[in-house]
Amino acid sequence: MSAAEAIPLSYGQEGLWFLHRLDRAGATYNLPLQLSLSGVPAEETLRAALGDLLDRHEILRTVFREDEGTPVQHILEPRPAGWPPLHVVPADAGAVDDLVADAVRGEFDLATGPLLRAWLFVFADGTSRLLLVLHHTVADGWSVAPLLADLSAACRARSLGDAPAWSEELPVQYADYALWQRDLLGDPADPAGLAGLQLSFWHRRLNDLPEPRPLPIAGPRPERPVLAGAAAPFHVGTASAVRLADLAREHRASLFMVFYAGLAATLHLAGGGEDIVIGSPVAGRTDTALERLVGYFVNTLVLRVEASGDDTFSALLDRARTTVLAAQANQDVPFEQVVEAVNPPRAPGRHPLFQIALLVQNDATARVELDGCTGTLLPVGTGTAKFDLTFAVDAGDAAAGFTGTLEYATALFDAVGAAWLAGLFETVLAQVAAAPDLPLSTIVPPDRPRPALMPEETRRAAPAGRDETLERRLCALFGEVLGIADFDPASSFFDEGGHSLLSAKLARRVERSLDRRFDLWTLVAAPSPRELAARLSTGDAADGVPALTLLRSGGDAPPLFCVPPAAGVSSVYLELPRHLPAEIPVLGLDSPLLGVGRREQWTFGDLAADLVSRIGSVPSPGGYRLLGWSFGGNLAHAAAAGLREAGERVSLLTLLDAHPCPPKPGGDVPSEGVLRRSLGLSATDELPAELDTLVNAFAASLAAMPPRPAAVFDGDLVFFRALRNPEPADPSLWRPYVGGRITTHDVDCAHGELTGPAALRRLGPLMTRALLASAG
Repeated sequence: MSAAEAIPLSYGQEGLWFLHRLDRAGATYNLPLQLSLSGVPAEETLRAALGDLLDRHEILRTVFREDEGTPVQHILEPRPAGWPPLHVVPADAGAVDDLVADAVRGEFDLATGPLLRAWLFVFADGTSRLLLVLHHTVADGWSVAPLLADLSAACRARSLGDAPAWSEELPVQYADYALWQRDLLGDPADPAGLAGLQLSFWHRRLNDLPEPRPLPIAGPRPERPVLAGAAAPFHVGTASAVRLADLAREHRASLFMVFYAGLAATLHLAGGGEDIVIGSPVAGRTDTALERLVGYFVNTLVLRVEASGDDTFSALLDRARTTVLAAQANQDVPFEQVVEAVNPPRAPGRHPLFQIALLVQNDATARVELDGCTGTLLPVGTGTAKFDLTFAVDAGDAAAGFTGTLEYATALFDAVGAAWLAGLFETVLAQVAAAPDLPLSTIVPPDRPRPALMPEETRRAAPAGRDETLERRLCALFGEVLGIADFDPASSFFDEGGHSLLSAKLARRVERSLDRRFDLWTLVAAPSPRELAARLSTGDAADGVPALTLLRSGGDAPPLFCVPPAAGVSSVYLELPRHLPAEIPVLGLDSPLLGVGRREQWTFGDLAADLVSRIGSVPSPGGYRLLGWSFGGNLAHAAAAGLREAGERVSLLTLLDAHPCPPKPGGDVPSEGVLRRSLGLSATDELPAELDTLVNAFAASLAAMPPRPAAVFDGDLVFFRALRNPEPADPSLWRPYVGGRITTHDVDCAHGELTGPAALRRLGPLMTRALLASAG
């Protein structure tokens, strides 16, 4: 496999690459396309046609590699054998949605690719579904039409035994655009250049943005982003939709401007204040040569408008129109440069300029022919949320009414709150369509259950410790990356010119210099050398080991505390919350061994005491509920006993395939297979970038394992046993160390698959039953 000369990323790709670097796991920036097909295309025809797509569009055979924190793109020539992968899967129509969800949530490796994957799910009735999943670095929503058109043309040719003869050749490729974009915009520091002029506009427009005002129905914001999401539907009836389209024409506005004004009114009425800031994507295809090209051209505009109860909707719409037109006239400069120019205060777990997005699509339902089969696009979600709230409207045909979804971050909003907010948007649009000249204060809220108001967000203070030697080392690293001699320890990295790509470079330098795990979110929370030194020296979240990781927020139910296996990362439980009741918060407890390497020795008692301290810091009047997998099961058992000794109630202890202090494998360093099982990875999954850290944590965990449990837990135990192990676990071995009942559930999977989607479909309902019983 050979690669062409390295090419810089487009500015939009750089932003996505940084987000991927910041949060390696998850499907937040996956782009799924799902087609319901009237028949089953021939596998060899479809496989060849997908290959033709990669041959036609260079971006689909591009990978993104890193050189000292700077990403570059490599176009692979020739197309690698087997790209893109096509999986043909016989499926039951009633179970295919679960298969689709599993496929959509798969993580991409930007450095190795491929960044397009395909599945053909074949049903017994002679129909099928085609699922394409791309990473957003290689395609955007406006790429769907040319991609499907080219796939259809390639299928027609391949079904006749021919290679496709494209109706017109592509005048440019995406790499040409990436280079052209930089030439067009020029140096952002040049005030007379296009980028400089547009950045001046955005700085004037956004420089005095207020501190983001959370909606009263939102829960407290986690310190680190939790990207899990869900969706609530909404609908605008035909009469209202037609009237809104008329209203747009009367005001010389677009339908997008009408929905933007309607959303601003909705947020104001929901308690979002009068200064409303919303983000929205723009196609970015400002040249006709780009119209038939697959690639990531989309840019983001930040739209700011005043809304008050005294406004009429007509007046608000006129202001919204002015706002949108001005933003569109300055749409060329990349959003990432706007952020750098405005340089707003950073806060962990929060987007820099806006938290709420609006997407309006005007395309009719796409249909495509593939090898004689008629295909219709079906909606498909990723189970993630890019922003706190995203209102997506399908405004293709007013005569049929408008439909849409509200995608919401489940760490901030529950289903009741999201449904109420979606209903309020519906209500606002219906009422302003009927009476656009009445004050917004006259709008009658929807007749739906209103969610309870949440308490104000609380923020943790940065540690106050001081290590002047570490501080000086960090000043040198900050100055090296930013090109500033004698960097002031009190100065913020971002105030002195740091941005997303430079912060990735700084993170690598800190990791290498200090020989410890470093988390980019820590730099956001502690952006000066002095603050960062304090966090690092006190072992706070700066080294990637937060006291608690919020895997999912919930209601008022007692949380479930998840103790990871020997490798120490609670991200192995990311899939679990989807299979548990929404009202139950799920918290992870990363091992402190992730931050200390192999130089510092922790005993098993130290680790258990650390768990008891961290778990006990969260009040849980209904009793504590603990879950542990493998080595983490031993720790969860010890922590449960420790909590009971401290006088706390433990209402549930659940172990996943945990032997009571099993014999240690030979050698100090775990084999790759053992490490993969501990992380829930298959033989084909890529190992994480922090491999050395995980190996050290794994070895230190097993070194700390005592020959037998040191305490007895006086409650009940729920035990899940993986049956596909060479020697399945024996739950009865826990009998000397458990005072109550032991309930065993068998799961048809291997040990390393217990937190995977297939096993959780069996395990989730049983866990739910145990959790609900423990709440009583």
